[in-house]
Amino acid sequence: MLLKNMIQNFGRRGGIVLNKPFFSIITATLNSEAVISALLDSLALQTCRDFEVIIQDGASVDSTVLLAKTYDSRLPAILIESERDTGIYDAWNKAIKRARGEWILFLGADDCLYSPSSLKSAKKVLFPLGGEISYAGFSLLLTTAEDIPAETCRPSARPYEELAGGMSLPHPALFHRKRLFSENMFSTDYAVSGDYDFLCRTLSKDNYTLSDMVLCRMRAGGVSGSPLTMLRGELESLSISCRHFPGALRGKIYTRICRSYLIRGVNALLGGQAAFTLADMLRKSKGKTALWSGKQDAYPTLHALPEQPLVSLLIVTLGRKEPLHRLFSSLNRQTYQNIEILIADQNPPGFLDDVIRTLDERIPVKHLLLQEKGLSQARNALLPLANGNIIAFPDDDCWYLPETLERITNLFAHEAHLGAIYSAWRDSDIQCFNNQVHLSGVSNIFRKACSIVQFYRREATNGIYFDTTLGVGAGTPYGAGEDTDFLLQVFERGVAVGRTDDVLVCHPVPEHHAPMVESSVYSYALGRMRILHKHNFSFWFVMVNILYPLSRILYEGLKAWPYCKAMFLGLLRGFFAVRKAR
Repeated sequence: MLLKNMIQNFGRRGGIVLNKPFFSIITATLNSEAVISALLDSLALQTCRDFEVIIQDGASVDSTVLLAKTYDSRLPAILIESERDTGIYDAWNKAIKRARGEWILFLGADDCLYSPSSLKSAKKVLFPLGGEISYAGFSLLLTTAEDIPAETCRPSARPYEELAGGMSLPHPALFHRKRLFSENMFSTDYAVSGDYDFLCRTLSKDNYTLSDMVLCRMRAGGVSGSPLTMLRGELESLSISCRHFPGALRGKIYTRICRSYLIRGVNALLGGQAAFTLADMLRKSKGKTALWSGKQDAYPTLHALPEQPLVSLLIVTLGRKEPLHRLFSSLNRQTYQNIEILIADQNPPGFLDDVIRTLDERIPVKHLLLQEKGLSQARNALLPLANGNIIAFPDDDCWYLPETLERITNLFAHEAHLGAIYSAWRDSDIQCFNNQVHLSGVSNIFRKACSIVQFYRREATNGIYFDTTLGVGAGTPYGAGEDTDFLLQVFERGVAVGRTDDVLVCHPVPEHHAPMVESSVYSYALGRMRILHKHNFSFWFVMVNILYPLSRILYEGLKAWPYCKAMFLGLLRGFFAVRKAR
């Protein structure tokens, strides 16, 4: 009967494919007609065709099986079997017996591969691996129920050591070597955490490899992904951890269990919406985006970047040679070299010639001489000349770590839904890479997102220019805020913006506690007030900004008093000045 089904499935393809594929993609379905097309479409679009699809259906009463069969001509091979099972792990065990691939990937019916090149890129990682490697862990993009990107879930850097605390490798992005199943299968004793149990039995300190590449998209929800049903999975995980790691500390699991009980309690007392709101509040407290408490607007779709995107660095400079030479030296040392440099030179002719000659001759340079002095005007002059897929605005006195641009291009490749990323900065060459990127809210950018750490997909900024009434320059009424205003314009397009604590950019620390020139402080304060009013921030948010300098005294001490006092008075004056100007 099985042979007959296989012949029927492949009849239109000219018979059963005998060559073993490299990948077997296994999916368990049950009444999945509403979601299965997205998965099968993502598989049909793969540029790597060295795979088979195995669908183990649990006797669906809808059109899941009929819909899957329509993909027969679009996939290299598809095997479909429909019969009752006792759950997802029973279905997976049945499908494994039919799998012929060297590597097996288990995807949910509502998951999908991240891009058409996902399997091609994964094969480049897996093909050269030695026989001692049985697992390959990749990253996945977690999305809301509306398929809006929420966060990137990455494999733990130490998955074996952290296994006692729960699942340390995102399972839909985890390739399994088929030989793992010669002596082990998924336990059907578990409804939710059988994959965690299997990993506890088979993962070792040296039988895995890891990759930062985002392999697939997974929607929040389902039995293990809803805040109202997570408790069952956490209790199963606790039982599994106790059995396999009897002496280990399990603080993370107990914390998640307490959180799940709290959410269920709120659900019982106040209803599901209150429970979802609480669950998202707990996520936001960790810097993560909401998943369940309300429908969100989708982000604009961005085109895929080329494999080696061009990075345009737009530099405005006036009166600085040595700092600019330091920046150029750091660009010469970049491990990523597909860059172009655009310089808006506001110095006398010839002033920078000897500095520009220090740039590596392989880096193309566009040198624009400008007589008019002004930061925003100069950047606007450079923007139409930039050809890059990614653009940035380094100050002439900052410098990059050798890996800065390589890390940025990788982050944009892995977080393809983001139109902009802003990072951290320090005053020393200290590497602090952690690969974590979170969606940013608008309010976050006022303390951290200065221009030197802003990196943009050019596609997200088309048609956006710097406000020439903001920023340093002769006759500019507002002496700061042009970079914040630029990023706010990107936000207002609905583009997703990410933030990371990776230290990618270096810059001298300003001496806030030195005596401040009142006119300078006043100018900066006016800029802040201008953009708060321009972008219609609430009165209460404006008040928080005015009072913030005084709060710094609490943790910086009296040495900060001169600066904080001057800034507070400047913001206060700016508040009334901007309102009067309106």
